[in-house]
Amino acid sequence: MIDFGTIIDKAGELVPMQPTALRLAAVLSSPDYGIDEVVKLASFDQAITAGVLRMANSVESSAGRRIETIKDALMRVGAGRVLRLIMGLSVKNSFHRSM
Repeated sequence: MIDFGTIIDKAGELVPMQPTALRLAAVLSSPDYGIDEVVKLASFDQAITAGVLRMANSVESSAGRRIETIKDALMRVGAGRVLRLIMGLSVKNSFHRSM
């Protein structure tokens, strides 16, 4: 059986696909984006999905309730934090490719 915690711990090794990160950043920067559109885009990228779930379940964000869906995680952490995550993962991806 796969442990949810192990999957989240290993998420740091994943890097996002650049096109998905760019599209998601553009949507989140729009003042009238819809949560369903963000969920759909984020679901295409396992690094983004895992990162958002990790943030939503962190001690800082957690309200004592475990979040297991990307939609709930996105709503908990908010667009600003997701956008920062995407940018950070994209920089990490670029750094790894340059080595």
